[in-house]
Amino acid sequence: MQPVKIDENYYAKYQLNDDALHPCEDEDYYEWWCFDGKYENGYSSVLTMHWRNGFIKPHIPTLQMYIYGPDGKRYQGLAAVDPKTTWASTERCDVKLGDSYCRVEDDGRYRVKMQAKKVAVDLTYKNILPPYKRGTGFFPPPEETGGVYHGWVIGIPRGDIEGTLTIDGQVTPVKGEGYHDHNWGNRNMGDGLRGWSWGRMFDGKYTIMYSWILPLIEGTSNRPEIYMARDDQPIVATANMEFKVTNAEYDPETKKDIPMGILLSGKQGDIKFKIEMNKKEIKQSGLMQKVEGLPQYYFWRFMDDFTGDIEGKDFHDKVAGSTIREYMLLNIE
Repeated sequence: MQPVKIDENYYAKYQLNDDALHPCEDEDYYEWWCFDGKYENGYSSVLTMHWRNGFIKPHIPTLQMYIYGPDGKRYQGLAAVDPKTTWASTERCDVKLGDSYCRVEDDGRYRVKMQAKKVAVDLTYKNILPPYKRGTGFFPPPEETGGVYHGWVIGIPRGDIEGTLTIDGQVTPVKGEGYHDHNWGNRNMGDGLRGWSWGRMFDGKYTIMYSWILPLIEGTSNRPEIYMARDDQPIVATANMEFKVTNAEYDPETKKDIPMGILLSGKQGDIKFKIEMNKKEIKQSGLMQKVEGLPQYYFWRFMDDFTGDIEGKDFHDKVAGSTIREYMLLNIE
């Protein structure tokens, strides 16, 4: 296949310090590093190191770990961290919260070691694809939100993982695939956007990520974007995409329709795509926690089945698999 020119508005040059600490003096500043994984033995995990946790107030350092077993059970390890035991680099991903850490090594591999309550992980991520940074790395554009910004970079669009999960003292070796991104902002998230839908899909040949940002003022323009790689080559990074909810269920608590099925379709250059996701299972749902001084945040984590068609000048492929999808409502007033 001939090399594909990516839209430079949505595929910027990534630098090592994009995944480093972005300190800010605003009291509502938040920042986190997230790593997820899906393993050959049926386990999956979502791990977050919050330098300043934007979902609680005050925004203190915390560890947040969720491990999902092949039997459907969920194990969680949540812990606050003494700020005096924290350290982070402004030059590269190198973050320490107490005895837990995540860092990128000189060879590009990421080491993630975390422990909270009776849950622990010790994992090594090896990138299959180059890191990804969308445009300036900010959404929505700060000029549209009065200077409120949210930064997002993907240090590992897709990577091989090897290591161990520990639950109640039981150590389980794991191998699989995963993803890592990094988020930060200068104000409470609900001050700049109303929420988002996010997902990533892996099959044998394709890596696909999408995001749909819900604007602060309901009914104004939304921002669906997609990134796609075929084998080890990025081929699509664009906002030229239609995001359509194909199935929704009314949630009486939020009084909102929650997407259960999604269709992504669009075109960039010679590449056409159509990808459909449908809820297989709800892993998590509902109010995250009641926090004085913050809007109430509602969160859904789905396990979806996906299928799709991707067509280029010299190929026509079908994709299929299962994946994690998230839906977040930050401000429902």
